[in-house]
Amino acid sequence: MAKRGRPAIAGQTKVLQGNFRKDRDSHGPDVEISVPECPKDAPDVVRIAWKKIGPILAKQGMLSSCDQIPLFAYLDSYTKFKMVTRALETLEDMLEATPNGYQQMSQAFHIRNKLWKEVMDAGKEFGHTPASRSGLKAPNQGQLDLGGFEDL
Repeated sequence: MAKRGRPAIAGQTKVLQGNFRKDRDSHGPDVEISVPECPKDAPDVVRIAWKKIGPILAKQGMLSSCDQIPLFAYLDSYTKFKMVTRALETLEDMLEATPNGYQQMSQAFHIRNKLWKEVMDAGKEFGHTPASRSGLKAPNQGQLDLGGFEDL
């Protein structure tokens, strides 16, 4: 049976949002905030993006040593999206003729759209959209002093 309702939110995300409660949540496994090692067989374009994005995510507390595969998938989709986008410079590049002579969107255009969806979905996981960041607090912001009411 399919699971319904809202997707689960990671404990660390709740800490960053300021709504973590010890009595209801756990942080999950303790992971070190760091930039994981880039896979040895990663293409050069992914390695360049890894060096740029990885430290930013780690500084925000959104990346740990065990996030190698999700980060690779995110950056791989992003770099392929850029590659396909460069190939689709004009409207004519986005169209192709059917055997009957009708114009339709090219397969490259469909691939680009699929890659864009993958990039945006993965980006949300790493806090790379304004909406996904809107509920996060800066790490140094912390919880406001509750004036003794926190023990109630």
